[in-house]
Amino acid sequence: MIIPPGKREFYRKVQHLLEVVVEEADFCESTENGIHSALDSLQVMLNLNHAPPLIYVAGQYFPSTKEYGEKSGIMHWEMHKNIEKARAIGAECAMKGWMPIIPHTNTAWMSGIQAHEWWYESTNEQLRVCDAIVMVDGWEESHGAQMEHDEAVRMGIFVYYSTDEVLDLGEMSKR
Repeated sequence: MIIPPGKREFYRKVQHLLEVVVEEADFCESTENGIHSALDSLQVMLNLNHAPPLIYVAGQYFPSTKEYGEKSGIMHWEMHKNIEKARAIGAECAMKGWMPIIPHTNTAWMSGIQAHEWWYESTNEQLRVCDAIVMVDGWEESHGAQMEHDEAVRMGIFVYYSTDEVLDLGEMSKR
């Protein structure tokens, strides 16, 4: 069985919990063998997915017009800072063994080419194949990031609210 996108993180946590149970508990031999068999099966399923797990980076792209009005120079500077903040979060996730999907950097400076709804629908397709989502500080100020958060919750994708929470895959991610 290949673990479907969006569920690998869950299975990794199950694997970790089983490992802790084996270490901490005093089982009879047949029970311990059963748990080791389950661990072996989980490892096989996880190894069928050779690519690192995908993590979607969601945060504010456009600055708040309430705060800056229509001052385009300031708006562009704030947008640049939002793109850089998302890129930095993605880099932190990559250092922890995740492959970041960062719409901010993928579509930077393309606003106006398509309607906002088109961008939301398109980036949600990227989100749907991810194993987790990390919310960039200030995401609550963004209608798009709120929609991405809600979609991730609806789909059962694991949600991290800071990179401190993002699971460090450590040696598992070094291939």
